[in-house]
Amino acid sequence: MGENPLFLIWYRTREVIEKKLEDTSNKQTILLIAVFGIALMLNNAAARGLGDHYSLGTILLYSIIFGPLMGALAWVILSGLLHWISRLLGGTGTWKETRTAVAWSTVVYSAMLVLWIPQLLLFGQELFTTETPRIDSNLLLLTLIFLFGLLETALRVMFVIVLSKSLGAAHRFSAWRGFGALALPIAALIILLALLIFLS
Repeated sequence: MGENPLFLIWYRTREVIEKKLEDTSNKQTILLIAVFGIALMLNNAAARGLGDHYSLGTILLYSIIFGPLMGALAWVILSGLLHWISRLLGGTGTWKETRTAVAWSTVVYSAMLVLWIPQLLLFGQELFTTETPRIDSNLLLLTLIFLFGLLETALRVMFVIVLSKSLGAAHRFSAWRGFGALALPIAALIILLALLIFLS
């Protein structure tokens, strides 16, 4: 395949994954997961309001240092869960093939890092704080952060789509069954939480 798989995976997912199941190196996997982890760490820091306690520089430094470790942990757990469920659904992929498919799917989630660059320049520390007085008092900044939020939501949806197709390619079944492998643990968690609430 002469074209860049980082771009092709968005719209020719199955073709890319089928090829990458055969020739993905350990170096490529490590790089994909490291970048994924940094994106995860930044999103987690923003969601938890870590800017209330740490400086912007500290958050960025921690994301770069510890993000790859967080990405590796998330990748192993997610791959293990999806591999087990995919096999229950009749999938034939190996553990290595599942890990490779999930690793390449993270390209879409990691694309959020492209959005982080202008956001850091525009919003700074307030990206990570619970209170955002500068953004709240500026209509342009409010509009921009809303638009960035929409783009991030679109990337999350696209990540689910690409991951579903990637699982389908790795396990030789449809993308819909791949989506089922994603949806089943979420549905189980919702049912468990509902039961706990009911019983309490």
